[in-house]
Amino acid sequence: MAVKLLEIEELNGYQSSGERHIKNGIWTEDTNYFKVPNYLPSYDRRFGPILKVLAKKLKQMPKLLADFTEYSVTNDLLQDKKFIDYYSAWLDSLEKDKIVDVNYISAMRVKLLEKSNWDEVKEQLFKLLDHEALYLRSMAANIIGKIYHEHSKGELEPPLSEIVKLIAEKELKRPGIAGPLMSPYFNGDEKYFEDEAGIADIKEWIFKLLEARTDKDPLDLACNDLDFFIHEMVETGDDIKRLIRAGYLFWAEHAVDDLNGCEGIKKKLDYKKIKQEVEREQQG
Repeated sequence: MAVKLLEIEELNGYQSSGERHIKNGIWTEDTNYFKVPNYLPSYDRRFGPILKVLAKKLKQMPKLLADFTEYSVTNDLLQDKKFIDYYSAWLDSLEKDKIVDVNYISAMRVKLLEKSNWDEVKEQLFKLLDHEALYLRSMAANIIGKIYHEHSKGELEPPLSEIVKLIAEKELKRPGIAGPLMSPYFNGDEKYFEDEAGIADIKEWIFKLLEARTDKDPLDLACNDLDFFIHEMVETGDDIKRLIRAGYLFWAEHAVDDLNGCEGIKKKLDYKKIKQEVEREQQG
């Protein structure tokens, strides 16, 4: 039924519903398979009908590829070589038939490296940080971050501090990879990132990169950019002013809304007033 919903041409709502049910079904089955003795998944039976329909939809909605891969290719599947080979063959068919931009397909292949041996993939991932396609660069940075996030300090070489320094240098010239790198840590592990990366204050680190980089709004990333993360970290009117001065008005306004919505806040911030103060400062 979910596959049939995805096949409907006219109604995007049905397509979204079908996609959601497919992802939930695969995730549920995959996370429970260990409960079944001698469970042997048949990828052709489970994924075959889905991927056949998905390939048709990708011509109209290419971003479905990233969405489906991110939420349906779960951690357990990423550790199953038979599945990796099966999914890689499907990606090869997409490239052969020119259904999706080759850089998106390449990014999905990078996604499949998430549970790989670091020493076997690090050279490939570092090389991709200089690729011309931002989406592919950002995916490589994100997978590097995910791999390091899963290991203790000192287990991998080079140390994260060296990688962060390299990423920061590249971020200033071609923005869009620093956010994806730190994204895996932005779930309560910010202090762990500071310790591993040798950064005294992650908020200050982000601010300085945002203020110095050439492109204020890099588009088409594999995950969130630095500007998204900083808007969730600002705490004061001075932080909001700093965002505005750096040119991130959209996120400054959203940050004000978020802060004003916090329970127990005594004095609400006025975005328009803060913006006017910054404008007066800049006018001298």
